[in-house]
Amino acid sequence: MRTLIHDTTAITLDETGSILSHVDLALSEGKILAIGQAPADFSAEEWVDGRELVALPAFFNAHTHAAMTLERGWAEDLPFERWLNEKIWVAESALEEEDVYWGAALAAAEMIRSGIVAFADHYFWM
Repeated sequence: MRTLIHDTTAITLDETGSILSHVDLALSEGKILAIGQAPADFSAEEWVDGRELVALPAFFNAHTHAAMTLERGWAEDLPFERWLNEKIWVAESALEEEDVYWGAALAAAEMIRSGIVAFADHYFWM
């Protein structure tokens, strides 16, 4: 699919950390063809108004315990050692492979929503 994102802001990873304002991004098959102005012969199948959007590089999360989304909010008032020993490790001892699957699926959906395209997990049933 060929997409044109019109009039957006683009954060680059060049040497100076440039931020480009009011640029067009021409995309084809998931790859950037042009930033700035679309090529004259580019015809988009989809047009996106980018005025309130920011295009930026993808994020990578290098250390996750993805399935722990299932334990989010448990005993947050406890000191770390008690939280681990009395709540988390007890709960984790009862987990089964399917529990970890669904907890990791929830985490993956949350990461996708925030621009994370890959993650390295450190949990059970990898």
